[in-house]
Amino acid sequence: MWVDYDDDGWPDLLVANDSVPNYLYHNNHNGTFTEMGMLTGVALSGEGMELGNMGVDWGDYDHSGRLSFFVTHFEEQPNSLYRNMGPQGFDDVSWTSNVGQPSYPTSVGAPLFSIWTTTPGSTFSSPTARLSADRYVGNRTAFSRAAPAASQ
Repeated sequence: MWVDYDDDGWPDLLVANDSVPNYLYHNNHNGTFTEMGMLTGVALSGEGMELGNMGVDWGDYDHSGRLSFFVTHFEEQPNSLYRNMGPQGFDDVSWTSNVGQPSYPTSVGAPLFSIWTTTPGSTFSSPTARLSADRYVGNRTAFSRAAPAASQ
């Protein structure tokens, strides 16, 4: 995902990989990039594990003025929240922020929306018009519709 994580005015690239370390390519401002994943703390989880990344989004969840990122993972793996610490890199705050719970496939239904997809993802938003961002996580889930009744 392209984003200016270091607020230098140039787009950088985060590649959230599946079961291998993530890559964070810093824009060198001359058409080249430097891979900074390990140095910034985003290549692995806080426990040093490679996870099955499925969806990623950036947002300023803590009102620091810096973009942090959230990653959903394959089922039974904890979702991850990486807090942007500025020049110090990123800190995996998944467990301390209570978002590091393992994800399990569940059926989701609400009067306002339905989901009919197998594409996992994540998004920061503020649907309640508050200043704080809310978090929506969609993990790989199989939905089935009942067959329509046969007409008589």
